[in-house]
Amino acid sequence: MKKEISNKDRKAIEKNRNPQTKFCFIPHKLEIEGSPEFNNFPFNILFMSSANIDGVDMSGSVCYYPDLSTFQEKEDEQIMVYYNQYDDSKDWKVVIVYDKKNESWKGLKYNKDEQRGGGHGAEWKVFFVHLTALGVTKGEKVKFDEIK
Repeated sequence: MKKEISNKDRKAIEKNRNPQTKFCFIPHKLEIEGSPEFNNFPFNILFMSSANIDGVDMSGSVCYYPDLSTFQEKEDEQIMVYYNQYDDSKDWKVVIVYDKKNESWKGLKYNKDEQRGGGHGAEWKVFFVHLTALGVTKGEKVKFDEIK
């Protein structure tokens, strides 16, 4: 179910966001039989944030899924784009870059062409802790659920 957040709720999330609370998600690797070139990429990328909105504890979450047609392999790197599951316009995306020489990852989150955050790391888990700790970004299309 798609639900865009109101300006009032956005302000409440920003006001009530606890900078000490981090939600980090470590995805499984994307493993497609017969396509080892995808092994350096995640199956998906999950972002989540929580806030108390009008006295109700809420979480906003969104998953980004790979667009295999965006895969590029260059001499020193592999690149693939992941799109927000709730954004049919594909304005929200995460670009994952795997550096083959240094065996490290970089991820950048964009709304249209504006960078909205990112992370990097030489180890799979460290990289995704850095990237997903961004949580939901202001204006991002997400699903809201009450935390019970």
